[in-house]
Amino acid sequence: MADSRSGGQTTQAEHVIGISFRHRLRNDRSTGRHERVLEKARQLIEGGCTSAEAHAWEAQARHRLGDLSGAKRALEHALSLQPEDIESINQIAEVLLDQGEARTASRYLREGKERNPDNMTTNFLLSRAFYAMGRFVEALELCDRCLHYAPGEPEVLKWRALQLTSLRREGEAQEALQEVLKNNPRDFGANNNLASLYLYQTEYDKAEYHYSIAQEVRPEADQPVSNLLGARHYNPRYSADDLFQYLVERGQALRPDKRIERAETSREPDKRLRVGLLSGGFRTHPVGQMILPAIESLDTRLFELVGYSTNQLEDHLTARFKRRFDAWFPIGHLNNDQLAEKIREDEVDILVDMNGIGEGSRYKALVQEPAPLLVKWVGSLSNTTGLECFDYLISDHVETPEGIDDRYVESLIRLPDDYICYQVPKYAPEQTSLPAIKNGYVTFGCLNNPAKLSQELLEAWALLMQEVPESKLLLRGKQFDVPAFCEKIRATMASYGVEASRLLLEGPSDHRDFLATYQRIDVALDTWPYSGGLTTCEALLMGVPVVTRTGPTFAGRHSATHLTNAGLPELVTDNWEDYRKKVKELVGDLPNLAVIRAALRTVLEESPVCDGERFSRHLTTALRAVWQRHCEGKEPAPLSFEKNGKAMFEGEEFPLRFPTMREEESFDWELSSPVLVIDNGGDWAEHPSTQRLLHRGDIAMLSFDPSCALGVAGHLAHYGEFQCFSGAVLGDGRPRDLYTEESGARVSTLDISEQRGAASPDAEVPSVGLDSIQGLPSLDMLSLDDCHDNLTIMENGKSSLSYALLIRVRVRFNPRYRGEADIGTLTSWANRNGFRFYRFHNANYQEVDIEEGEFSLDPSQLISADALFVPNNENLSGLSDDKKKRLAFMLHEFFGVRDITYEILRSCSEKKAREYIEMVRERSPVKKERGAHDSLSKDANDVVADEVDKLLAEMN
Repeated sequence: MADSRSGGQTTQAEHVIGISFRHRLRNDRSTGRHERVLEKARQLIEGGCTSAEAHAWEAQARHRLGDLSGAKRALEHALSLQPEDIESINQIAEVLLDQGEARTASRYLREGKERNPDNMTTNFLLSRAFYAMGRFVEALELCDRCLHYAPGEPEVLKWRALQLTSLRREGEAQEALQEVLKNNPRDFGANNNLASLYLYQTEYDKAEYHYSIAQEVRPEADQPVSNLLGARHYNPRYSADDLFQYLVERGQALRPDKRIERAETSREPDKRLRVGLLSGGFRTHPVGQMILPAIESLDTRLFELVGYSTNQLEDHLTARFKRRFDAWFPIGHLNNDQLAEKIREDEVDILVDMNGIGEGSRYKALVQEPAPLLVKWVGSLSNTTGLECFDYLISDHVETPEGIDDRYVESLIRLPDDYICYQVPKYAPEQTSLPAIKNGYVTFGCLNNPAKLSQELLEAWALLMQEVPESKLLLRGKQFDVPAFCEKIRATMASYGVEASRLLLEGPSDHRDFLATYQRIDVALDTWPYSGGLTTCEALLMGVPVVTRTGPTFAGRHSATHLTNAGLPELVTDNWEDYRKKVKELVGDLPNLAVIRAALRTVLEESPVCDGERFSRHLTTALRAVWQRHCEGKEPAPLSFEKNGKAMFEGEEFPLRFPTMREEESFDWELSSPVLVIDNGGDWAEHPSTQRLLHRGDIAMLSFDPSCALGVAGHLAHYGEFQCFSGAVLGDGRPRDLYTEESGARVSTLDISEQRGAASPDAEVPSVGLDSIQGLPSLDMLSLDDCHDNLTIMENGKSSLSYALLIRVRVRFNPRYRGEADIGTLTSWANRNGFRFYRFHNANYQEVDIEEGEFSLDPSQLISADALFVPNNENLSGLSDDKKKRLAFMLHEFFGVRDITYEILRSCSEKKAREYIEMVRERSPVKKERGAHDSLSKDANDVVADEVDKLLAEMN
């Protein structure tokens, strides 16, 4: 009895088993009895069978049972016995595809295709591999080749539809799926994918019908239900109550049949947290573009980041995510049970989901509670998840206004600014002048997903266009490559009185060209009830204001929060009448609209919407706060931030205060007490080392913030001894006028009228003389920005500064303000008062714009720098060892200065200096046994704060 696969003779074991056994095994395979197939295949192999077929059967059974690694090993064994067996090649490729290893699978398949070019399975699997790799054209060619050999094959037609959709050929994709449904109206994949195509075409009822059929066919499948819930958020006929009820019902349906204990890790509030991030959007994708600046700014000493990617597509943003992550795992091949187990094994402390109900959704893994804390953030974040396994949902005060907490099963984390942070693409085209001035008519535009163009929305837009004669509407999206969809939009608008000639319908393009579309748009119209998110940020980047009407859910307030946090709350409304009014006000004053257009990019980029460092500080507070609460054994509770960054849990009497951070590896500076830093203007509070050193207990800080705009004030108070005096500035005790620059980015108590003519102050703020603050402990460092009268500040602080160790002053070499102290004046003061100029630090140069592609020239014109002043040689030599160590600490930790740090330490102790050199040489901190050094007492801090408050009260 010859073996059809191996080509050799059978073994004695196979003779004994006989033909009937093999027949029963094949029958088990065909009826899905995979456990029995595996058992019988193992009997064959253990009985001495050398047939490749037995190993292939084992592999197939393991594959179907979810043991992909075991299946791969069995197939490798089969291929070692029969290297040219095309069936084993196809099987191992399929396993690799399911493991997310498309590139490796394609190598096997290309080899198999060389041996047998017409093998349909090989061509089909290679098409799948190319699709997973983003090579859609090649994938489609192979699908078409398969259909040549097997016309009407449903599996091939369904894959062909996916590839056509990726190539933005939705009309042909729909035809392929309808061909499948002709023969099998209840085909799961065809119904699910056709429903998605109907959703893209705003055929909401048809989409729901086909999603419902797919759900009936496979009630255990996640995708149709998730898609259905997503589709309902686009449909205006569903209220917030309806959607909440659907989501809660879905959450209950996903609850595991048996109780699963939540994962547990060591409850240490001061440890470095392991945070898992689950997403398919670590790339040029709305998720990637909305989180990257924050992720890159997170302090690596506080967080260990683990990326779980559900998508194989990668690009330049993926590379940046990988560089920041401590571990990276593609997990698309893992089933839900395996993913949950992996997260448990990785001992993740906080798992952040960024898939939601969208592509790559893994709710069935998350309901197994694989981490101590589960948090929802961005990524199909249209509403509550409805899942009780989630502890928190990251939001803000605009997305989730006060009073709607009962619509969320999660506890809300309301950040002080936006709930995202926008990554501005480097290739963004330049802004252009206002199109309406050149065209003679106004062009409205909307580049949101056309699936959001509901009937009610189009009717509102049509009425607006009737009220703005000769205006045109530019719409762009992949659906406009489909003639039938274009005709539908034209017919709908015509029924409301807007002729087709006023509509500009354009298909998709690459992202840079997509952004350039805004160069032809005067005002962007936001969608409703599902608002724009990323598109609103992109419109503002290109200088185009966006008008939005808020919708009933989280999904309806994306634009509202981006506009509000970019300083444009006047463009937000909650009704159509006001919506039209705001648009008409914009286009009714074209000169003013042109000014807005010219300023919007700067306004956006300098707002919290694009401030990664600011956002990461708030995110850090949020994550460490919920972890600390978990460690205290308390149930999750809403966490709200004030605008200054101060955060408090609902029901708690006092704001957050984090325990001192552990650092196993740190140089022991032997400080007797925290170094006291006084910061005027607020910029030193935002120094990258400030939070870490506060948290470590090595510094205390008093910060004067005249503009009341210091976003980190409350945030830093959570980490250590930090006091912020908003609405006050250091000076001579007399009130000072406060001026705001034209960009709105900076404020000053010095008049900048020399640059722009007579200036009027915006407000008046009290000033405080350093020497008038009673009870001020010995000052170690004074930090001054370049927006205030620094010479007066130092003159009125001579007594306090006589004990200081370091003065840092931001100096501009071409002063912009009247009365601004230059470097010569500051150096003269320092020389008279026991200090000497040491060096410039953090120099800023004027960059030169070059229009030759990516080419650039090194900037050479010095604009500003930090001038550092230290005690002169006589005073330095007279310092105590404790004072010298404090100065060495500041020079190293704040400025990275090593040579003088070494010299100062050597004047105290040769041993200490050698330890420092060893630490520098190894580029890693020396392990430190921290003593219980005295902290700046709470009483001392309170005395200083009370004294400053008293001085301010007297001035008022």
